[in-house]
Amino acid sequence: MEIGNISLKKEKKDIIPFKCINCGNCCGPVPVTDQELKQIQRKIHGMSQYEILKLKQQKRDPFTCIFRDIEKNRCSIYDVRPLICKMFGFYKEMVCSHNPDHATIG
Repeated sequence: MEIGNISLKKEKKDIIPFKCINCGNCCGPVPVTDQELKQIQRKIHGMSQYEILKLKQQKRDPFTCIFRDIEKNRCSIYDVRPLICKMFGFYKEMVCSHNPDHATIG
């Protein structure tokens, strides 16, 4: 995958294992493309009404992503999350405070 001139692919030998602790610090409102929005909508359409209602009823900080499942401490749309979410922790401008050495791009 490429963003501008930057490739997100690295050689296996260059990959530093990312140890996400699911703290949610990186989970906030983010811009999405039309294509990402369509993927998210399809994902939500595949959820049960019970799952959707549970997500809607969770108490969260206003700057926490609406897809962050607070009770399960995870992203409810992880497999279709926006590219910006996938980039977090890999870029020097988007450093994870729990894994700062991992941000090597940029």
